[in-house]
Amino acid sequence: MRQTFEGETVAEQASYGFPARMKDIYSAVVLDGASSTKLTYVNARDFDTTIPKPDTLGYNLPSYYVDYGINFELYQIPDAIYDLVLRASQYPEDLSEDTDVSDLLRKDNLIVSMATVFCLWTLREVEDAAYWGTQIVPQLYQASLAGDHSAEDWVPVARGFGGPSVPPLSGEWWKSPFVGRRVW
Repeated sequence: MRQTFEGETVAEQASYGFPARMKDIYSAVVLDGASSTKLTYVNARDFDTTIPKPDTLGYNLPSYYVDYGINFELYQIPDAIYDLVLRASQYPEDLSEDTDVSDLLRKDNLIVSMATVFCLWTLREVEDAAYWGTQIVPQLYQASLAGDHSAEDWVPVARGFGGPSVPPLSGEWWKSPFVGRRVW
């Protein structure tokens, strides 16, 4: 349920609506000809505290975005038309007709089992609904999550905080606090 959405900014317009069924933004990039800028997410409360009236600070290539409700705002406000690329997750399309096909991949057993639970509750078959809801559905839910695509290529990288380099301790440092340490 991940999708790449492409669009454009409008000169001197800060607020934009999300694509239909969009759930969460993973990244947002503004393209300016041959260069691009990944937009940095800023919490709405922090943004309003720091920049209460963004249009007074001028217009330029955006570098931040604020996700709020059904819209997101760009800062700085675009001074021209830029290409905008959103990598986002989306909600599945609602099923209303018998011929509708679900967007969810490898979730058929889970959907049918949940529908069975709802049907049993409607028929007031409380014990059968409870059995399906507690014994069948959780296992299918876990199996459906295990079958989802994951970002296997991502590897976390630990980075130090910098500062002066301190050599490792040597000697019997547990006997004396002065062994192997520099004194300044």
